Amino acid sequence: MSSYGNYLKNLFNEPAVERVQSRRIRRLLVLAQLAWIVAAVPAVTMTEHPWPLLLWLPVFVLLTGRLNMSVRGITEIPTSHLDEMQIARRNHFAHRAHQVGNLVVLGLIAAAFIDDVRLMLAVWFAAWMTYFGLPTLLAAWSWPDESPEDE
Repeated sequence: MSSYGNYLKNLFNEPAVERVQSRRIRRLLVLAQLAWIVAAVPAVTMTEHPWPLLLWLPVFVLLTGRLNMSVRGITEIPTSHLDEMQIARRNHFAHRAHQVGNLVVLGLIAAAFIDDVRLMLAVWFAAWMTYFGLPTLLAAWSWPDESPEDE
């Protein structure tokens, strides 16, 4: 077992994580993350300077971390540190993310036909950020509330 894997498993099982464990909070985090990704489009297209995106990035990282915490890091922890149920859940969310990701890729192809290069790049950026976060987003959206005996 790797020390990094142990560190992640311990980190995502801390008592402070319980604040973001309810389905309602997880779904709010998913909606906030998607809204923040969409907000990147005007941040990229409104100015030629990179500072709006530099201000955007820390909030994105914070939201991504909270989403990972809300699903106990199941999409980040190495497989060797997960039990069979967690591995099955992760595989399920990865499969669903692949299915939804195909639609995102179609959106990327369609965005190639946008005449405004900056808008096209902004849409691509938002689509890629969504694509790579899909397993965690889907897990956070559909993860059931944990009962006390599950812990």
